[in-house]
Amino acid sequence: MIPNIIRKELLDNLQSRVFVISFAFVLLLSAVCSFILIENFNEKQRENSDYMAQHERVLDYLTPEAVGGIYLNPIRPLPQLNMLFKGIKPIVGIPSIDQDTVPLLFPQTDFFLIIGILMSLMSLLFSFAAISGEKQEGTLRAIFSNPVRRSTLLIGKWIGGIVSLAIPFSACYLFAILVTLILGNIAWTATEWLSLLSIYFLGLIYISMFYLIGLYISAGTRQPYISMLVCLLIWAFFILVLPTLPDYLGREFVPAPSAAKIMYENEIKFDEQRWKIINKIKAPYQDKGYTEMEINDLTKEEVNNAIQPLYEQRHKANKDFENKMIAQALVATATAMLSPYASFTLAGNELAATGISNQIHFNNQRQQYEELMRDYIKQRQQEEYARDKTVNDGTQLDLSGRPKFEYKDVPFRLRIIAAAVPTLFLVIFNILFFVLAFRGFLRYDVR
Repeated sequence: MIPNIIRKELLDNLQSRVFVISFAFVLLLSAVCSFILIENFNEKQRENSDYMAQHERVLDYLTPEAVGGIYLNPIRPLPQLNMLFKGIKPIVGIPSIDQDTVPLLFPQTDFFLIIGILMSLMSLLFSFAAISGEKQEGTLRAIFSNPVRRSTLLIGKWIGGIVSLAIPFSACYLFAILVTLILGNIAWTATEWLSLLSIYFLGLIYISMFYLIGLYISAGTRQPYISMLVCLLIWAFFILVLPTLPDYLGREFVPAPSAAKIMYENEIKFDEQRWKIINKIKAPYQDKGYTEMEINDLTKEEVNNAIQPLYEQRHKANKDFENKMIAQALVATATAMLSPYASFTLAGNELAATGISNQIHFNNQRQQYEELMRDYIKQRQQEEYARDKTVNDGTQLDLSGRPKFEYKDVPFRLRIIAAAVPTLFLVIFNILFFVLAFRGFLRYDVR
């Protein structure tokens, strides 16, 4: 019986004008989006490669102070799936050439936006009249004149609806991948292919949830137009309202100082105090007529002991700020799970390695690289000092033999782990709305 119901639901959907129009619109938007995203990715990849080459060239000959600043930060290659999924904007390891104001004013559409907004809306368009519409047409009464269980009918409608929606979703997804393989200047590894497959199934879970919402609303109303109105209101709440709350709640529950305040107090103020201490220690020797090299040699240990507490104070303040920002992000992320759209976006970005875990993964590698660089610079200073006794903080060093930063992409296992919690929330939403739809349909008057 279930196969017959699935077949009927599938044929009804495929033959409807809503399916044809929505399929054509989603496919057209996917095509335009694919070409634009790939062109932008290729351009950014060229800019990023040029920037990385110049970055490496500058590092060959710098003073230790300059290396210890922004030049020490390695540049992260663009995620390989960034051409289809924009993800979060990196905070560290991004060239200044990428700071374009236009995307901030007009954010680019990616496939998470297409799936999250258009496919969810398409799901509700297919399901809002799945029960109330057939009641109005008298089809339900004819169906239940035969020995058909309500649970069987509901499951058949659900599966038939998901199969119907999987057709345009699969077509758009495969089309985007095909265009990417032809026009994209990149070769995907097995990890990326597994991620694409995982994102596809994640999209089906997300689409299924909205289809079940439509079934639930349809099983609680008698008129299709009322079902449509309620479905649109729920869609707007899940898509437009709920995703805006996590950031606000994170700031309210875990307040943190502004980045500008931290920059002034921990960096600019630190430099002012450091130079004040250094000048105070060196002043007596300068009054006695010692040369700068002699003063540096005589005061080196005293200066280091005097400014060490400043370094510790700055490190503690930076660590506290970082912990507050992490806690704020965790609160916001946990709250975002209550939004199906946010859960889907979070899980998808983790699978595509364009999300939060990828940023953390890069930061861990960056910190290891910085430690290696600092040890290397210290060793080079000691070698130069042992050779001519003239090296100080402002001396240029030959760093051509320095350690090279090699970025290692996020393994697929870590992507799955990072996406597990938001995916679990989507599964729970599916179970919840299936139970609600089932209970509502059991009490539904088919007469």
